Amino acid sequence: MAIDHHFSDQEIIAGLRQGGRAERQCLKQLYRVHQQRVLRFIIENTGSEAEGKDIFQEGVLVFYKQVRAEKFRGESQLGTYLFSICKYLWFQKLKKENRRAELLENHEWEPQQIDPYRPMIDSEKQQMVLALLEELGESCKEILLASLYDDKAMDEIAQQMGFKNEQIARNKKYKCLKRLQALLDQQPGLRASLRELR
Repeated sequence: MAIDHHFSDQEIIAGLRQGGRAERQCLKQLYRVHQQRVLRFIIENTGSEAEGKDIFQEGVLVFYKQVRAEKFRGESQLGTYLFSICKYLWFQKLKKENRRAELLENHEWEPQQIDPYRPMIDSEKQQMVLALLEELGESCKEILLASLYDDKAMDEIAQQMGFKNEQIARNKKYKCLKRLQALLDQQPGLRASLRELR
C-alpha cells in the first residue's frame, strides 16, 4: 500500500486487521481525514482542542478494537461510525461534568441515534481500565476499585484489606495512585476513560 494512497473503507478495515505497516498507514489516514471534524464538533460544543484530541484518540481505539474483533464489517460508512462513537464519548463526558444542558442548547442532539453504541463503549472502557489496574497488582487493584468504583471510605477499605488502621490504607492508596500515574504517563489515551470513573 503506497503511503500517499487514499484507502477506501474496506481497505482500512483490511489494513487494521492485517497489522504492521498497513495498519500504521490506515491509522494515519483515520487521523488525517477524520480528526478535524471531531475537534470542530467538540470545540463548538463547550470543549477544547486538547479534549477533542483525547476523545478522538479514545474513539479510534474503540473503533480499532471493534474492527479487530470483527464487530464492525463496514455495513455503515466508516467516518459516520467513528464520528458517532466520538460524539457519544463526548456526550458522556459532558453528562458526567454536568455540561449536558450547554451541549443540547448548541447542537441538535438525538440520543436514540447513538444508544446502540452504549454497551460497546461501556464495555471497552471497563476493559481498558481493568487491564490498566491489573498491571498494578491485585492489592492495588482491589484498593482502587473500592475507592474509585464503590466510593468506600478509607476505614472500610482498611477493614476490607485487613490493614491495622485507616492511615495504612491511605498510604497504600497513595502509592498505588503514584504507580497508576506512571502507567498513565506511558498510555495517555487512557486518561479520559479513567477520569470518567472518578
